[in-house]
Amino acid sequence: MKELIFRFHPYILIAFPCLLAEILGAITIFSGKFLISEYLLKLPVSKFQMPLLGQIMFLFLEVIYILSNIYFLLPVFQAHKNGKISQNNRLIVARTRIFNFPPFVIASIWTLNIAENTILYFFKPDFFTTLPFLFTAIVSTVLTAVFVYYATEFFNRFLLIPYWFSDGKIKVSWKIRVPSLFLRFGDTFLISGIFPVLSILGIILITLQNGVHDQKELERVMYVSLSIGVIFWIFGGILTFLNSKTFLYPLQSMEKALKKYSDGNYKERITVHSDDQLGLLEATVNQMGIELEEKEIIKTVFGHYVSPAIRDMILGGKVKTEGDKIEAVVLFTDIRSFTSLSENHAPENIVKLLNIHFTRIVDIVSRNDGFVDKFIGDAVMAVFDAELTGGHHKLSALRAAAEILKELEETNNEISQFGFEPLKIGIGIASGPVIRGNIGSANRREMTVIGDTVNLASRLESATKDFGIPILITESSFDQACSEYKPLQKKAEEFMQVRGKTELVKVLLLELSNLR
Repeated sequence: MKELIFRFHPYILIAFPCLLAEILGAITIFSGKFLISEYLLKLPVSKFQMPLLGQIMFLFLEVIYILSNIYFLLPVFQAHKNGKISQNNRLIVARTRIFNFPPFVIASIWTLNIAENTILYFFKPDFFTTLPFLFTAIVSTVLTAVFVYYATEFFNRFLLIPYWFSDGKIKVSWKIRVPSLFLRFGDTFLISGIFPVLSILGIILITLQNGVHDQKELERVMYVSLSIGVIFWIFGGILTFLNSKTFLYPLQSMEKALKKYSDGNYKERITVHSDDQLGLLEATVNQMGIELEEKEIIKTVFGHYVSPAIRDMILGGKVKTEGDKIEAVVLFTDIRSFTSLSENHAPENIVKLLNIHFTRIVDIVSRNDGFVDKFIGDAVMAVFDAELTGGHHKLSALRAAAEILKELEETNNEISQFGFEPLKIGIGIASGPVIRGNIGSANRREMTVIGDTVNLASRLESATKDFGIPILITESSFDQACSEYKPLQKKAEEFMQVRGKTELVKVLLLELSNLR
């Protein structure tokens, strides 16, 4: 159905207002001539007969009205060929005419009615001295103009505007001022509230002026008043329906879009139906979706280069990029004998190995509330912030170390298909104050942590080969909660000399327990 409407909508725009105006005119004639004059007042059939010249002038005005609408929509016909919108230099003109057609129609109707009533006055001046006809002429003009405008505007708003402005950007070269959203309610109140009351009061006044002769005349007053009231209420009801849908459709679309945005689906877009306050809200919701989607893309891409935890801290403004001292546990791990692996295997297989290994480490670190600070060749540096872990940074680091060792078996099974021998890794863990900051040049920076604790963790990882143990951890990093962690067991305690330190550092040698 929509495709058929879109294909022939220029012709529909010409015919629809004319047909609607004729229907309203017929209802007006029925109300004024038959209900009021002949039925209620029992006036003789009007002797007024429009002369041939008057009839020709009336017909001429109707033709001019139709031709003016055709001329106004001529760019639309030119830009809409073979049932499709042509991307030519007439497109902006056609869009402007489509957008402004409803207010143009209302101006045309006012001009037509004023001209026709002027002709009536010219041929029959006493016609307008008869109150019923004068009132009917005024009400007919207002009712026709209001009803045709809102019916055409509704057709435009929900079918043609989305069709001609499919990108949601309503850009036209000029605009005819249209009724505001507030005035819509005023027009509805006028049609359904004020006009019925004025009509009924007018009927009573006319009846009293003509004199009430019997009870049947009072009954006719009641029937005519009820009929006129029902006619206005029907039009008022239709107008209320059109205006309520004008508000309801966009609000429902916006509600649906906002619900999807709250669920993390930022791809939803809604149709922009106008450039009024509702259209502005629709466009704003779409812009919100675009910006949220862009931020999500940036967040996702950013998370590929820095830890998601660090990413969220940076985007949330929780990181002092100029430098901040924090309490943390630093974990270093790397692959033993990686140089020989690199020499004996194809580069693409080395990359696959590292990606498989690093993927598991990143997942494990994230599960334990830590974040990967950086990859250094085959080594990984992870940080467990005391604040981010709720003070459980030491236990979180220990759990991560245990899980890395446990899942190494799965990694070895996976890389065996590429011809690799089982990997062996070392893990060094140290805790203490570190400096977190955005370090680098003006063109390229890296959010990282630095300090003695970082250096110590790196030294411990290197020393695991000398001790023949998978995990070396400083005594200060092993608290009461760590001692109760069963998957790891303490094999020994040692004092070791760390380069750059004058005093010996007490370390614990850990390995996976048989209870894991």
